[in-house]
Amino acid sequence: QSSAHSQNANTATVPRLVRFNGSVANADGTPRTEVVGVMFSLYAEQQGGTALWTELQNVTLDAAGNYTVLLGSQHADGVPAELFTSNEARWLGVQVEAEPELPRALLVSVPYALKAGDAQTLGGLPASAFVRAQSAER
Repeated sequence: QSSAHSQNANTATVPRLVRFNGSVANADGTPRTEVVGVMFSLYAEQQGGTALWTELQNVTLDAAGNYTVLLGSQHADGVPAELFTSNEARWLGVQVEAEPELPRALLVSVPYALKAGDAQTLGGLPASAFVRAQSAER
């Protein structure tokens, strides 16, 4: 039984979900406390441009108007990994119902992701920096 559990743990893939926290307030600054529809969009630019990815979620707000969501939870494959392979910044836009989109937030790396970005290097150098030794045999 333990070996079957180990195999399942080894073959499990890391979910492509991004945790995001936010808050929603009324125009007078008081917190909203109901369920609201929120459109989350990823962009390559801080302002303007076309969304690279979007997701609509119904978000339950607490008494202070705060929420936590897992971006990608509405898609079978989560957030597309290819959005983050270009080494370019990504900005998250949040639009609550029919209100204007809030100022975009820069998505930042977490420490383990910085190390994962180094996975394709050896001692910080890309594979192209190494030359294969020629065999002395001819």
